[in-house]
Amino acid sequence: MNGGIARAAIAGSAGRVCCALTLVLGVGCAGTPNGGKAATARARPTVAQASGPAADVAPGASAERDAQRAWCNYLEALYRRASGASAKWASFDECTAVTSSASPGMLKRAADCSLAALERFKGDPFTQEYASQVSQCGREAIDAMAVSQAEVAPYVGVICERATACGHMSYDECRSGIDEGLGSVLSRALGAMNGKSRDELRACLKTASCEDLGEQISGCITPIMDRLLWLPS
Repeated sequence: MNGGIARAAIAGSAGRVCCALTLVLGVGCAGTPNGGKAATARARPTVAQASGPAADVAPGASAERDAQRAWCNYLEALYRRASGASAKWASFDECTAVTSSASPGMLKRAADCSLAALERFKGDPFTQEYASQVSQCGREAIDAMAVSQAEVAPYVGVICERATACGHMSYDECRSGIDEGLGSVLSRALGAMNGKSRDELRACLKTASCEDLGEQISGCITPIMDRLLWLPS
């Protein structure tokens, strides 16, 4: 493959990954748990300087469970608002049993902010007005948890080693193409993922098919992003 075309394919995959992030975190979304309506705050990540994980969220399984419970508390509050019910949401235990792919910091920030927005909002939460308010929660959570380029570098290395092995371009050409667009997207995607999900991403990137590598990168990231925020079926 011509080096310029290959670089464009790699850099161009940023758009596809951005679309994946948007689908997961970019719009207000509604589900229908037990006959009631449920919505979640999802927001497209914006371009901002990377910052470290939230200081008030400890790493490890306990933090992940606490963050998932916070998300479930938000969904339960939303269900109660929609249904007018005061009883426990029937899907609450199912929700807390879920293992999210999200980093605890991102999930806890999004959940706490969304719950606070719901408590402040006096009207129907299943409106564009409310969706606009909670979208800010998602943006802030993603921006706060975005990782530094130093943390992105190992994943870029895996991508470029694969591109080189496939004969698409040199390692340096690949790095240049990724730095043009995909690097900032990866910083947000990685910041949103927990450690297990990052390991899953790295393993997927290492074995990506040589055919349409840009699509393969997106195909590795999208399933993980789809599991960030659980909703009842």
